Amino acid sequence: MSVSLDHASLEGAERLPTAEEMYRLGLMASTPGAAAESCLVSAHKWFNLAALQGNQEARVYRQQLTLEMSAREIAEAQKQAREWLRTRKEERSRERMKACGGLECARAPFDEAEIEARGRRLEIHVELRLAVGRAARAADGRAAKDAQALEQRREVD
Repeated sequence: MSVSLDHASLEGAERLPTAEEMYRLGLMASTPGAAAESCLVSAHKWFNLAALQGNQEARVYRQQLTLEMSAREIAEAQKQAREWLRTRKEERSRERMKACGGLECARAPFDEAEIEARGRRLEIHVELRLAVGRAARAADGRAAKDAQALEQRREVD
């Protein structure tokens, strides 16, 4: 079966931001400036989307943000990222169908189940990282107390 593609109908289509542009949106959202307050939830969302497209710097910044955010804020950022992916997938699908004369020409990069699975994996990953961080901080606190106790014993002896 042959499907003809009307390229002219794609001219008005929304251009999706690149990983670099998403990374820059995350930087703008995470940095307070003259025009706006910083929004860690929005910054995490953009870094998350850029990281999904392979931007390594976005992964680092996203990880650093999780140390400053509550679990509720992280969950909200992940929800917003999934919603952004879902709405863009629907828009791309409509644009492709219009360009192909109503026929579905190509599979969208993410289907609903794949987006949900990625979101769940990311949530689990963040929860594990937060748990490891809490355990490390607790261990550091115990180690500091042990060092103080040892120092006090040395002073007594």
